Amino acid sequence: MKLATDTRPFPFRITGARIAILGYGPDAADQAHGLRDAGNQVSVGTRLGGLSWVRARKDGFPTGSACSAVTGASVVVVLVPDDEQAPVYWHAIEPGVEPGALLVTGRALALATRAFDPRSLDVVFVATRDGACRVAVHNDTTGRALERAISYARAAFGLDIAIATTTIAAEVEAELAELETRAGGAAAFRSYVEAATGRQRYSHAPEEARLAYYEGLHRLVEDRARRRTGPGADAQDVRAAAHAAHGPTRGRS
Repeated sequence: MKLATDTRPFPFRITGARIAILGYGPDAADQAHGLRDAGNQVSVGTRLGGLSWVRARKDGFPTGSACSAVTGASVVVVLVPDDEQAPVYWHAIEPGVEPGALLVTGRALALATRAFDPRSLDVVFVATRDGACRVAVHNDTTGRALERAISYARAAFGLDIAIATTTIAAEVEAELAELETRAGGAAAFRSYVEAATGRQRYSHAPEEARLAYYEGLHRLVEDRARRRTGPGADAQDVRAAAHAAHGPTRGRS
């Protein structure tokens, strides 16, 4: 990874921007506070009356639906669970965000499924771990996507945050490995994904965007399995597959 050490105050920190954060879990709350402290106008899009909505209002943020939050925003931050990202994109972001805006996500997996693939926006991955930040570019419309990702990270996490570049592919591999571990092994996770995809596909009223996510995830998991070397699933994976009906929890936000 390559560290970004530029300390110039502008344009290397977003300030004065209108920013919409979709979702309000712990990571989203931390970023919302950092962005507001950096002088940005931050609004939160979340389900009306839910616990996230209550927490965001208690923290003093304007709250509303995802559609209302993204209106007029130059930066949109998607911090909802993996299988909700495509529906949120098609329902709120695609029709409501101007070309050239910055789309930030804290997880790479949904992007890799290609359930949504914004081409008119700068799309970047920004996440922290162990006091450092990783950034990657998925789509560079303006020619400044990496610079904007670094600017966002410095606004959200502080000017002294260590920033390293990564790739979407590397982050996807790490996220899939984490999900496998949480499921109890590779075989268990494959079984869960296959079952979840089937439930979406044969639902009496399937949601197209969510189905596209699970079908894309299924392709990623099968491709990953084919790339593995050595013998097939070990005994632990086989035993875990028998208990995969409910699967792992969704990606945290």
